[in-house]
Amino acid sequence: MTKAVRAGCVKPALFYNRGNLLRDAGRLTEAIASYDMALRLDPAYPEALRAGGLILSDLGHHASARNRGKFPGGRGSQRLESVIQAMNDSAAA
Repeated sequence: MTKAVRAGCVKPALFYNRGNLLRDAGRLTEAIASYDMALRLDPAYPEALRAGGLILSDLGHHASARNRGKFPGGRGSQRLESVIQAMNDSAAA
């Protein structure tokens, strides 16, 4: 992490928005890394949990998608589990 990130000068929304741009450009691995950085800054950032989880799930990496939000102090994995379950339910229908 850079000094600015460690000092709290950078907000998770910056990395979330960067992830969205990278996702739209088809650079999915970089997008996930950017969402992960948002989660390091705020482990329960719901948009980053969802966006990264959806990419991983779309790529067939369901176990990795379920593990999102499990950074130290993470509280978001239950929310992601509900997103994944809803996706699985809709795929089965």
